[in-house]
Amino acid sequence: MSADLGRRLARELFETVPAIMQPVTAEMRRMDIPMPMPHFRALMIITHAGPCTLTGLAEKQHVSLPTMSNTVSVLVERGWVERVADDHDRRRAEVRLTPEGEEAARNVQARIERLLGERFAALSPEEVERVRAGLAVLRRAFRETEAQAGGNA
Repeated sequence: MSADLGRRLARELFETVPAIMQPVTAEMRRMDIPMPMPHFRALMIITHAGPCTLTGLAEKQHVSLPTMSNTVSVLVERGWVERVADDHDRRRAEVRLTPEGEEAARNVQARIERLLGERFAALSPEEVERVRAGLAVLRRAFRETEAQAGGNA
């Protein structure tokens, strides 16, 4: 693909992603306990990857260690995660979901799936398949990019 075509595609993506994320973030603010996107992302990383170190979470979210430490502190205060000290190295701790965190992650994911599902319901079956195929291409492109960059994202 030419660099020009790549930039045009990037521009279209920049125009599309905010249109998707606006209703998602609005829905997350309407929850009983509002959940900012960085908190949701941290919960989802731990949900899918299992317990993580603070450093690992920061790397996966591409944020600084102090930023991730603040996020985890809020999640601990809400009872959604816990810090568990390493038996062999007290300076190191894993961040793990609590049962309440698992429930919060499930609830917000279900709400967002419902919200987006309502939007997608207006699409024809052919359009749904085209979107799914496009998402598969995006996943592949970004997995390859992450692997080339070192792969721990």
